[in-house]
Amino acid sequence: MRERLSMYFINYLINSNMFRYFPKVSFFSISFFIFCLFSNPDAGVIFGDDFSDESRSNLNWGVVGENNYSVRFRNGYAELENGSSVYIAFVMHSLGGKTSPGTFTGRIVSDIPGAGIFYCTGRESGFFVGYAVIIGDDELLLLEYGAVGERELLICDCKFLYKGNNNLSISGDERKLSVFCNGYFQFSFPNSLGPATDVAFVIPPSSTVSFDDVLVTDSIADTTRFPLFRDSLTDKSMWGWQILGPGNYSNDKEGLHLNTSNSRSFYAGVLVPLADFHMAVKLRYENGSVVKPFGLVLFGLARSNDIDSLVPYLRFGVNASEGFLIEKRSTAGWDMADSGVFSGHLSGDRDSLSILRSDKECLFYINANLIASMEVPGDEIRGGGIFAAESLSVSFRYFSLSDRSDERMSLSYKSISLRSYGSRFTTDDCFFDLMGRKTFIPSRNHPPLLMIYGRKNIPQRYGKRILCKTGN
Repeated sequence: MRERLSMYFINYLINSNMFRYFPKVSFFSISFFIFCLFSNPDAGVIFGDDFSDESRSNLNWGVVGENNYSVRFRNGYAELENGSSVYIAFVMHSLGGKTSPGTFTGRIVSDIPGAGIFYCTGRESGFFVGYAVIIGDDELLLLEYGAVGERELLICDCKFLYKGNNNLSISGDERKLSVFCNGYFQFSFPNSLGPATDVAFVIPPSSTVSFDDVLVTDSIADTTRFPLFRDSLTDKSMWGWQILGPGNYSNDKEGLHLNTSNSRSFYAGVLVPLADFHMAVKLRYENGSVVKPFGLVLFGLARSNDIDSLVPYLRFGVNASEGFLIEKRSTAGWDMADSGVFSGHLSGDRDSLSILRSDKECLFYINANLIASMEVPGDEIRGGGIFAAESLSVSFRYFSLSDRSDERMSLSYKSISLRSYGSRFTTDDCFFDLMGRKTFIPSRNHPPLLMIYGRKNIPQRYGKRILCKTGN
């Protein structure tokens, strides 16, 4: 019964006109708080600051940098202007010895690359040690700071970055840390430095950056949990999507229009680890082959020569001959797992395909009618999306992907008080509320951070870092 109710919920979303009024960007403002609080109902808040109390924020934060800077707490934001043309600066909070495993997240408002968050694990020979996640040009950079300088550990192409307003998070324990952007998992890496003793924001040279919505909890984020991803496919930017196969496509008010060649299939995916999930799309045949399939796809990892690569793993599609098929990838190509005829499923208008996974079993729906089921191991799924085989002209619209946490949310339109882009908004913008949960619980009476002075250091991609010694 639960799966059936979930299926009707998805079908309601993709067949209604709600996408027209609630663009996916509205989810961004509250995405990470939903992600944090719903991923573990027993999560404890270690520290939080929404910068609405200027006097308290002045006690909670200190600035590390050259003397040529100014910091202000106003309009519910922290704003730091770094006047140095060479050196970065930190706005830092001491956790006061509370170094249990957990999650640190904060919002960064900046139109230029170079700002980020710093997971500080202590000091070595008077120098700050830890990991920094920096926002670049459509990418995230992972840097390690140590007594001998800094080194670049990883550059990650990131499709979940917004222009100028993003939530970043580092979550984990003494063995492994994971990075999230706007609530979506990006990558994990081994933690060789230990738990955090301080948390900070990084400000690049010659820039002014604002920060907001700081939250440190004692829970470790689940990489398979993420905010509801919903896309009308009318936006040419294709935010959140990786285009993984060739094809000519365009976006307009009717959605995504796609033409494939005679020899290659088209794939596009939202690449996040999936456990239990809903995925759905509306689609329409326009021209081309009447037997080639198009529809939904799951992505997985394939190992070759000791290297893992992302590949289409399972396809659920229909064709213009009133047929459906479910295929699983093998070393020889695609193996048919199920197929059949579903009379009337191509009605001349857009039809819906849906996949619902629960406890390793995937259920496959056409227009909310269950047509097949099979077991699909969860550790093999690394994302979901859409596909079209060769020689097709088709269109897609109203794609959605959910980790099923939405089942714990209500469809109430009661207003809540949160900030978005410096203005107010209500749950009317995002069509669900938070069941009365507080999305932010600021802590109080934290000791002020010991002010720190520094000296110059080696160059860094987005500015030189100041290696800092504690003052007397």
